[in-house]
Amino acid sequence: MLELFTFGGAYMIQTLPAPLRWLHPLAGMTYEREGLLAGFHGVPGFAHALTVMIAVTPMTAAGSVLLQRYSLKRRARERKVAQS
Repeated sequence: MLELFTFGGAYMIQTLPAPLRWLHPLAGMTYEREGLLAGFHGVPGFAHALTVMIAVTPMTAAGSVLLQRYSLKRRARERKVAQS
């Protein structure tokens, strides 16, 4: 939810409180916005935004798979304890 406010689309980054401002470079939508603006206006930055998005996608997918596996193992353990 914080990403909606920190990527620079709804509010300018300079107007955000400092604790939210540090999330700006971590938000994926930041790079989507930069890539779209660069592509529409023909200015440099599209390749950088695309590279960041391509690099981050496998990492987030791997994290998602690992969290899902952990969740399934934990549920199986809880069921085993409940049945005992």
